[in-house]
Amino acid sequence: MNRLKELRQSKKKTQQEIADIVGVTKRTYIYWEQGERQIKLEKAQQLADFFGVGVGYLLGYIDEEQEKQITKTKKAVIKEIQDLSDYAKDNDIAKQIDSIIQNEGLGEFHDNLKKVFFQIESKEEYSDAEKEALDRLDHDILALIDMLFEKRLLIQKLRRD
Repeated sequence: MNRLKELRQSKKKTQQEIADIVGVTKRTYIYWEQGERQIKLEKAQQLADFFGVGVGYLLGYIDEEQEKQITKTKKAVIKEIQDLSDYAKDNDIAKQIDSIIQNEGLGEFHDNLKKVFFQIESKEEYSDAEKEALDRLDHDILALIDMLFEKRLLIQKLRRD
């Protein structure tokens, strides 16, 4: 069952006020609140935004604890995006690229990877822990390749524009 009535009452709004906010008739809103009609996704999102909750919580698909966890995760992602945005505004791209290539990131990463692969190629048999580590490395390398490929396409596009 959806949480429309509970959320509406917590905001001290009437059914007509909420219906007006989302642009439907009072009768349609009453049907939604009573669970007699499905809410279209667009309207569910409008309602969720108004009440400050997720659509899943609004429609009763997740409980309060899950909603809190999702909200916490969203806030962390938003903070990370804001931090990256601030970093991008405050730092010179050319210097950052040179730093990655020459000093820290790619050079050191490449050297470490060469050492690990030398060890891998030197062995004939692997322990279970080593096999698990190889699986993790394989997964991470594929994820890195995907991410780098996407970034390379972006760089090529930006260079053409």
